[in-house]
Amino acid sequence: AKDITELGTLKEASKLFVPGGAKIYSARTIKVKDQEGIRTYYFYEFRFDRQHVALMA
Repeated sequence: AKDITELGTLKEASKLFVPGGAKIYSARTIKVKDQEGIRTYYFYEFRFDRQHVALMA
């Protein structure tokens, strides 16, 4: 995928990146302008198996 949105919405894509049973603290879309245009990233912050995880995809 050239852009994360090709994998679906923030909620839909969370099924690919956030393990089942994880407690999601934060999820948001981040848009960044670069030389090729605007790129979209998804950010998830969650707790899983006693670990606090921050993931940007």
